[in-house]
Amino acid sequence: MVALAKSIAFIIFPILVFLCSQFLEISYYLNDYVDSVLNKIHQEKVYNFIIVGAGTAGSIIAAKLIDAGEKVLLVEAGGPPPPFVNIPVLSPMLQQTPYDWHLRTIPQVHACKGLIDNVKGLSLNFEIRQFVISSFIKKLITGLIISERTIVAMENGARWSTDKLLTPERLSKGLDVITHAQVEKINFDSNNKAHSILLKKHDRKYVIRATDGIVVSAGAIGTPKLLMLSGIGPKIHLKGLSIDVINDLPVGKNLIDHVLTGIDLVILNTSLSVSVTQMLKPSSALNYFLFGEGPWTFPGLEVVGTLYADSMKNLTKYPDIQLMVMPVGISHDNGATLRKYLGISDTIFSQYFAALTQKTAVTLAPVLLHPKSTGEVKLKSRNPDDHPLIDPNYLSQEEDVNTLIDGLKFVEELVNTRSMKTLGAEMNRQPFPGCEIYRFGSHKYWECYIRHLTLTSYHPAGTCSIGKVVDKNFRVYNTQNLYIADTSVIPRLPSGNINAVVMKLAYKAAKIIIESKQKKSVLRDQCHLDDFIQFIFFSRNR
Repeated sequence: MVALAKSIAFIIFPILVFLCSQFLEISYYLNDYVDSVLNKIHQEKVYNFIIVGAGTAGSIIAAKLIDAGEKVLLVEAGGPPPPFVNIPVLSPMLQQTPYDWHLRTIPQVHACKGLIDNVKGLSLNFEIRQFVISSFIKKLITGLIISERTIVAMENGARWSTDKLLTPERLSKGLDVITHAQVEKINFDSNNKAHSILLKKHDRKYVIRATDGIVVSAGAIGTPKLLMLSGIGPKIHLKGLSIDVINDLPVGKNLIDHVLTGIDLVILNTSLSVSVTQMLKPSSALNYFLFGEGPWTFPGLEVVGTLYADSMKNLTKYPDIQLMVMPVGISHDNGATLRKYLGISDTIFSQYFAALTQKTAVTLAPVLLHPKSTGEVKLKSRNPDDHPLIDPNYLSQEEDVNTLIDGLKFVEELVNTRSMKTLGAEMNRQPFPGCEIYRFGSHKYWECYIRHLTLTSYHPAGTCSIGKVVDKNFRVYNTQNLYIADTSVIPRLPSGNINAVVMKLAYKAAKIIIESKQKKSVLRDQCHLDDFIQFIFFSRNR
């Protein structure tokens, strides 16, 4: 009966996914059309601050600057979120839609061998947030883990994002938002003072000015791209593209990311409450819309934990591995969505994952927290419409592979514990395609496995690092009025998910920017007072 229910679900689910994707396409382009007709840009309007990017950091900074009485423009390349976007279980379906950048790495030499063309997509993050907004916590018990569940940002079962800070009240107090607009360049005067942006919206270009600052919050890929298009970046690279160099800085260098592996590596002889069949039940929809509960509130992760890798001999005070426990995997939906988003080829799926579709395969994925391998973001051309060249250089350092091997060996130990055995847990011993010549569980086998099944936690960072590109006040070196506040300024990855870190640094950046303007105002007033006193003094002594 269970097998029959799964078979029916596997027929219905791809149809629903297709209809959902078509709905998202129509929703996006309809909104884009309405925006082109109704929303006009008044480029003669001058703002105190312009913020590029309405993501986690940009939304927070915009809100704080408005609260401080500033006139702010927030520019966003995308449009308003589509209906039902805050349903957690639907988040993966946003990938590879118009709401996604469709970014891809260049072919990887040392990793991603089991992915199509050795390329990894860098799509939307599902926004798992740790230790933030604990009042919005919802806990879903699938039966796999019964304690230490992941803390996520949710309200009444729905995803909670920082765009909620862009309230009607703030919009009425001087916050303007321009959507469907791509910022192509930041303009500077002869003293390297940023004074305006060039943006394109519906094939028309506009120049908009800011008197006090431009804050770039376009992310670890978008921010270095915009800076380099504006003439800030490695001198040799920019000159090679005939871009006038304003500032020679290592923009785009030090690209770092959390790498993971181990999808569908554990098999249980029991079923869990999160499955395709459970998702398709009408009761699941009713539970969500009426009570904010049930499988539709599932954020993707059941639990996360951190540990030290044996190979590191505890030489560092930071954990080396994060363990992500997910009661789902690539085989969960018979390859309808997840494997496509992850870039798993048809051959790999049919040879390795397809056999698991009628079983309960779960994921205990080790995540490399502090990779030694670093990559780079470069411009493909001086055309703003071209995606940049993204080379994370995954697993180029042997130490990273050894650390992940320690993580997989820990998974083996965990599966052999009494608690896991009560669930009938066992390792998926099917040899991964390309690694058949090695003994399962050996060092060589795990190395081969990792280099083939190399995935990302979608945490790229470091491309405009503090100390290299920006100072401790988030100001770009050798410039005036130009700030960066997003994941690109993080010089090293934290020992966990990064969204909370971005929220914290955004609040910090907003505070610094506001205080900096207040100090300038005080100095200016003091200067005017001194001039007046000197005028009176000299007038009396003539």
